Amino acid sequence: MRILYSFPHDIGAPGIGTTAVNQVVGLLQRGHDVTVMATSARNKSYDLPKIITTMMAGGVRVPHRVIGMDNAMAYHDLRVAAHLRRNAQAFDVVHSWPGGTFHTAKAAAAIGVPCLREVPNTHTANAYDVVGRLCAELGIELKRNNSHRLNVGRLAKEQAEYDAAFRLLVPSDHVAGTFLARGVSAEKLLRHQYGFDPKTFAPGPETPPGPLRAVFLGGVGPRKGLHIALEAWRRSSASRTGRFSVYGRIEEGYEPIIAPFLSEPSLAMHEFTADAPGVLRANDVLVLPSFEEGSALVSYEAQGCGVVPLVSDAVGAMCVDQVTGLVHRVGDVDALAGHLTLLDEHPEALRRLRQAVLRDRMKLTWGAAAERLETCYGEAREALAAKGASHARSAQAPIATEESRAGKGKARKAAVAPRDVVFTFWHETWTDSRRRQYMTPDRLVATLLKHEDVRGLLLADPFRMGPTQFLRRLQGRRPEPLPDRPYPTGVVSPFRLRRQDGIGEGTLRQSYVDYDARVRQSAKDLGLREPAIITTNPFYAAYGALDWAGPVTYYAFDDWAAYDGHTRWWPDYVHAYSEIRRRGHRVCAVSQHLLDILNPTGRGLVVPNGVVPEEWQAPWSVPDWFHGLPGPTILYTGAIHSRLDLAAVRQVAQKYPQGTLLFVGPVAHPEVAQRLSQIPGVQVRDPVSRHLIAGLTRSVDVCIMPHLRNPLTESMSPLKVYEYCAAGRPVATTDIAPVRGIHSHVVLVPEGGAFAEGVEKALAIGPMKEAERQAFIRANSWRGRHDAILGLALPDA
Repeated sequence: MRILYSFPHDIGAPGIGTTAVNQVVGLLQRGHDVTVMATSARNKSYDLPKIITTMMAGGVRVPHRVIGMDNAMAYHDLRVAAHLRRNAQAFDVVHSWPGGTFHTAKAAAAIGVPCLREVPNTHTANAYDVVGRLCAELGIELKRNNSHRLNVGRLAKEQAEYDAAFRLLVPSDHVAGTFLARGVSAEKLLRHQYGFDPKTFAPGPETPPGPLRAVFLGGVGPRKGLHIALEAWRRSSASRTGRFSVYGRIEEGYEPIIAPFLSEPSLAMHEFTADAPGVLRANDVLVLPSFEEGSALVSYEAQGCGVVPLVSDAVGAMCVDQVTGLVHRVGDVDALAGHLTLLDEHPEALRRLRQAVLRDRMKLTWGAAAERLETCYGEAREALAAKGASHARSAQAPIATEESRAGKGKARKAAVAPRDVVFTFWHETWTDSRRRQYMTPDRLVATLLKHEDVRGLLLADPFRMGPTQFLRRLQGRRPEPLPDRPYPTGVVSPFRLRRQDGIGEGTLRQSYVDYDARVRQSAKDLGLREPAIITTNPFYAAYGALDWAGPVTYYAFDDWAAYDGHTRWWPDYVHAYSEIRRRGHRVCAVSQHLLDILNPTGRGLVVPNGVVPEEWQAPWSVPDWFHGLPGPTILYTGAIHSRLDLAAVRQVAQKYPQGTLLFVGPVAHPEVAQRLSQIPGVQVRDPVSRHLIAGLTRSVDVCIMPHLRNPLTESMSPLKVYEYCAAGRPVATTDIAPVRGIHSHVVLVPEGGAFAEGVEKALAIGPMKEAERQAFIRANSWRGRHDAILGLALPDA
């Protein structure tokens, strides 16, 4: 790829100059042809084969201050734009930096080349707002030359650059969020990352457990939140035996804020260090509670050294909370203090985090960053090429005929004597379920709590990591209370040190024999007698002793042996299914395909997902952002997941270029959300309340489920399709067995068919009549589904 890289500063200089040169070197190492245009290049240690300087005369750098910073960057911008116009066929993509983008982006657009503008920080309006409010709260006056003091002229220039660029390169989800909050479309944002040099920032030797060693490395001012770190350190147990080292120059006006902490015996203040790698290697954790950042380079460098980041959610760190770091909300002193206490009192938790950091460190190098940049460039070129493409399509997709639903049983009222029940969760907890209240296990638990055939009830959470739960208790997080019932009701939450299940039959059997003993004791303490067991956990159904209980039913709502993110356990799930079969447990599955996979020797029943009638009645409300969207409005609700068929989505977007495709739900796979957001006409929206989901679904023109065909999608029962029908909307969906026969308003797109034509057919069918909609809701209620499940699970024979 031929890249013009524009940097309106001294490339290779400390700070962003180092970031820029590392990006360029990484791209060169990946074989790209990179031409650098920078104001100067004093650091000759970097081998940049093609470099044009815009503010050097006779080999001497002309400082920006000679003509003024803004004028210098504007001059550079004009020089780059002129170079582009003179060499219109020489480049495939332009990468520009703040202050040098406006004219460059205009010139790039004129010659049909995408200009991607680097966004090293949050939206400038956000930066001004956050830092301004913080300083006002602390009683600090921002100096006139402070880059975070409100400057209306600069903000206008930044906004002009945002608008002119074809795409914006954002280094963190936090940065992206500040742009989305200010009306920038998701399709304009391309997510990339920064990096570290693995030779310079290499891990030190493993050290034996000892007092916690923490370090803060950066500017000592309000924005970096050192006062939060110092207060959290003082509150934590680590301050009694550990050491907290702070490296950085104190900003003017900030010293009175941190002065009360400076006498802390375990605190060591240092003005500056020239040996950041050595400092990092001498510590266990990096503490960085910033209020506003882009994606802090020191967080990459720390992980390169095997140091665990303890950061705020504004740092933009490339770490996974509770896996490769601990993340707290901005300004949450108690949470940060809890994190420090956790790692001080539980060395095994620190060791686990460090091992994960070391395992993943090479994903954070400048080489990995260059690979991601390469992808962003490619996506931008593809989007620009598609921008003017024709949307006409000639293929015709037939309407799939409705087929009768297959299954081993139909919903029916449980005609059994009331009995005690134990229900065990899988992945989620009682508290998760109570707060969420819409997934398949959540709905069953809600019914168990009030069903007339259920007496005593024990809800069992899956294994949870003890230190993490202890931390949450320190933070004041408490389980959701149980509702009042006339029978004994309780929750058991078994703890263990490890976060995830082990691998292999022996390890899993040992774990779930232990789990079963704890559930058994809790059931005994609650006074339950031979309770029926309903479990969503295949490992518990396979390996728990369960000799103390009544009938055991495995409630299968997904094929875990085909589930993304569980690949390391796929062989274990297959073996667990065979154990469930061998033991003769009952099985309730949400689809015939899934029941066939499990192939139980005990009783089996297919019970698909359902709807709550009360949720799908007027009055309707919609999110504020829905008003005024151009039609047709096309809706997908649910997790943004790799199961989505992005090619099908593109088809629909091309067929309805004036319409709006809405994808509303939690992001399970960020890369899928990113690719979705780059499709013209697509909006990816955050989850909304159940009430708003109902109103939104009721208000759109058509609903869609463009899923890929694979073992996972073939086995699921698509809750969203039932809800689409409960709203009375026409539906276009991939033709997979579980959706056949749901309703005549559901258009099935066969394999090889054009999904866009399926949407066209659904729009032609139009919404259901109200009487038809109400009949569908009654026939597919969750209560009816649960009566059938209890009819299977409760009887002894």
